[in-house]
Amino acid sequence: MEELKEMIHKTPDMFNSIIGTGCGHRWMEYTWRDVVLYAVSCGATRDDLQYIYEKVPGGLKALPTFGVLPYINTIMMNPPTKEPYGPNEILVNFIKACLGGKFSNRLHMAQEIFIHRPIDAMKGTFITEDKVEGVYDWSDRGVVGIMSQEVMDGAGNLVCTLKGTHWHKALGHFGGEKYESPKVDYPERTPDYDVSEYLAENQAILYRLCGDTYQVHIDPEVSGGRGYDAPFMQGLGTLGYAVRMGIQTIIPYQSERVTHLYAQMRKVCIPGQRVRFVGWTVKTGTVHFKLLDDNGGILLGNGIFEYK
Repeated sequence: MEELKEMIHKTPDMFNSIIGTGCGHRWMEYTWRDVVLYAVSCGATRDDLQYIYEKVPGGLKALPTFGVLPYINTIMMNPPTKEPYGPNEILVNFIKACLGGKFSNRLHMAQEIFIHRPIDAMKGTFITEDKVEGVYDWSDRGVVGIMSQEVMDGAGNLVCTLKGTHWHKALGHFGGEKYESPKVDYPERTPDYDVSEYLAENQAILYRLCGDTYQVHIDPEVSGGRGYDAPFMQGLGTLGYAVRMGIQTIIPYQSERVTHLYAQMRKVCIPGQRVRFVGWTVKTGTVHFKLLDDNGGILLGNGIFEYK
C-alpha cells in the first residue's frame, strides 16, 4: 500500500472531477411503521408513546433526525442498491481507483442537520438531491470529504438540509485546502443537562433495519478486520440516540421545535453500555452538548442543539 501511494501523482486539483457530482434524484417512501422503527432504533421505549404509537392523542411525532435516513441507506431508497449509497461513495470509489482497488479505512466524522419543517409522521416521500461539496487535505491523516444533501417532501418542499463530513486514511498531502475541524465552546460550569441511559446490545441491529446496512455494524469478522473490538453503532444512529435524549431532557416530546443539529463522531460506540448526555445552554435556544460512554470517553463532541 505504501509503495502504491508513492506512485500516485498528487496535485491540488486531483479531486476536481468529482466536486459537484452527486447520486442524482432519488426517493424514499415511508409510513408510520418506519417512523416508529426509527424511534425504537434510537432508544425510544414503551413510555414514549408520542414517538411509537400511531393513535396517540395529539398525533404521532417523528424525531427530527428521521430526515437523515436517505443520506446513508439501501433498503428504503429508490432505486435500491446492494450497499448503502450516498455522495460519500463517490469519493470512496475515486480513492479506491487511485489505490488500484485497495481498501482505505474511513469513518463518518460529523453530521450537520438544518431542519426546515416538521416531518409528516404518518406517511410521506422524501426526494433527495446530493453532491460532493469539497475534499480537503488533512496532512498525514488523509483527506476529508464534505457532502451535502437536500431532502424534500413529495411536493418539493425542503424538509432538511444535510451536511456530512467523512475521513479517509489515504492521499493526504495532496496540496489542497487544509481541513480545519470546527470547535464549540463549553462553559466552565456544571452542565445544565446531565442524563444517562443504557444503549442496548441490539441497538445497532435495530438501526440497521432502517437502511444503514454497512457490514462493519453487524459482522464481527468485518469489524475485527478493520481493527475494532466488535461491531459498533452507526454514527448517525448514535447521533439519533443522543438527539432523542436531548429533546427529552431539554424540550420533552417537542421534537418539532428542533431547528439545527451538529455533532462530531469522536469515538465508535459499542452497543451494550450506558451513555451520558451532557449539555450547556450558551444562549436562548442553543445548547452545546457531548455524548459520553460509560468510561467518560467522548462519543459525540462539539455538539450543537438548537431549537425555537
